[in-house]
Amino acid sequence: MKLYNMIFPVWLLWIFPTMWLIIMPANLIIDSLVIWLTLKFLKIADIKTVLKTVIWRTWVCGFLADFVGCLLLFSVNLIEFSPESQIYWWWNNNMMAVNYNAFANIYAFTFTTFALFISAYLIYWFNSRFCLKEAPLSAKQKKQLAISLAVFTAPYVFFLPSSLIF
Repeated sequence: MKLYNMIFPVWLLWIFPTMWLIIMPANLIIDSLVIWLTLKFLKIADIKTVLKTVIWRTWVCGFLADFVGCLLLFSVNLIEFSPESQIYWWWNNNMMAVNYNAFANIYAFTFTTFALFISAYLIYWFNSRFCLKEAPLSAKQKKQLAISLAVFTAPYVFFLPSSLIF
């Protein structure tokens, strides 16, 4: 089973609850850094005010978007086939690789990439529709910031093989 966030597998947080004390601030720092660097690149004058306005919603929505991608990856484990069915062998040998190594075959890689794109799109969508709504930025700047957050905070760790974790 593989459930990841930007930095760490989420499911491990249930095994070691104290890891929340490290993971949550680390994600907050990464989100803040991406926002700050993007605003700096966009030459926004009052970065601190914008950051204060958007960071908490951006942080929470980032977790939510990553969680949707995790659920999509986890869905592979919820589909069950009878060992006698024709798809059983294919499913066990191709799609179940999503749990262990996304690079094991093209099917696992494609599915993992799809989950990553869904999470990245949701990060963009949440930010452009909700999180950046009250930011003192132009519509173009909000869109650029939402794209930046989607690209740089997408859960690329979905591709980490489980063997690297343990």
